[in-house]
Amino acid sequence: MSTMSSEDPKVSRIVIRDGQHFARMLRAARVTAKRTQSEVAGQLGIKRQTLAAREQGIRNLTVSEAVRILNELGYDLSVVPREY
Repeated sequence: MSTMSSEDPKVSRIVIRDGQHFARMLRAARVTAKRTQSEVAGQLGIKRQTLAAREQGIRNLTVSEAVRILNELGYDLSVVPREY
């Protein structure tokens, strides 16, 4: 498995080190899926502005919110031990 930046969400593994990095990855995943904020927000039952704030790192996500958004975009959230 490779460790890549959040700019390429198609890789098999993305290492997230902070909330801002996660927010950028979330937006990149949505763009890669060719989905608009309005489409994704509508499917999730949230406002587009709420999703936009999450993607910009303005508002923190709960784990449940992160999982719901990622699932809608076709991704899973995993936690694995660090490789040193």
